[in-house]
Amino acid sequence: MTPDQQMKPVARRFHIILAIVFVIGATMSAKWTSWWPHWTPLVSVGEAFMIASVLAFTVDRFVKEHFIYDVSRDVFHYIIGYDVPVELKNKIKELLQTEIIAFDKLIAIRIEPKGRNVTVTFRIEWKIRNLTSATRSYTPHFAVSDSHEPRFIGHGVASRTVNYSWDGDAVGKRVHAAGHHRQLTGETFELEPGSIAGDYIVKWQYSVTLPKEYFHVDVFGRTTIGVRVIVDHPASYDVTVVDGPVHAVNEWSSDRMFLQGEFVAVQWRLKQSEPTMKAGTPTNS
Repeated sequence: MTPDQQMKPVARRFHIILAIVFVIGATMSAKWTSWWPHWTPLVSVGEAFMIASVLAFTVDRFVKEHFIYDVSRDVFHYIIGYDVPVELKNKIKELLQTEIIAFDKLIAIRIEPKGRNVTVTFRIEWKIRNLTSATRSYTPHFAVSDSHEPRFIGHGVASRTVNYSWDGDAVGKRVHAAGHHRQLTGETFELEPGSIAGDYIVKWQYSVTLPKEYFHVDVFGRTTIGVRVIVDHPASYDVTVVDGPVHAVNEWSSDRMFLQGEFVAVQWRLKQSEPTMKAGTPTNS
């Protein structure tokens, strides 16, 4: 139920109360009614009831609507004291209207030498949460560039209400071309509000053959809070996350928010080699 829907019964009750107050006031102030004693204080109270109910229904409503209009028209002026460009306002509005958000993304990478190249296996996971109070339809999908010749290994979703896991032929049947990418599309399901169902864990696994020296880019397809990168690689390789967050042994992590279109870049190369490497095509998750 949306906030507007939640407020409708409250507004209806308020209007009913105003109508009752008006009727009581009209009855109390009626001089011509033979069955009601003409008592001046009682008449004054009745007139006050009528005036109050009319003001509550008209003036109060107008003031509230005008206030909401002013605030929504130029809320930034009231918050920070000055105006901002329309493009920035629209971006902030878009963020405030976010209904589904991702948390705690994991990018686990295993690098294994294979002749003149390396086989790289990716295990990608993230938690998804419905921020609204209503059910939302959600279809997980993951795309990898055709140039990488990806081989999808597995996909699954785990939660209190939705659980499935695919591998082998079950994965192959759901892979299709999407422009210059190969995309694996999961099952569409109803994403319950986070306050009811909690988080949904979405998992992916695929492998690609890449050069020994490479620059991999993993793009955030949805606003995401928190990321962790773990790289398992031979001792003969240097691996870094470009402009990377906190670094531990083979692990990088950050708690910040990544907007849609931002990315994490991982580069690897043989130790003592020249720092030139092939630039990769981004994956979109």
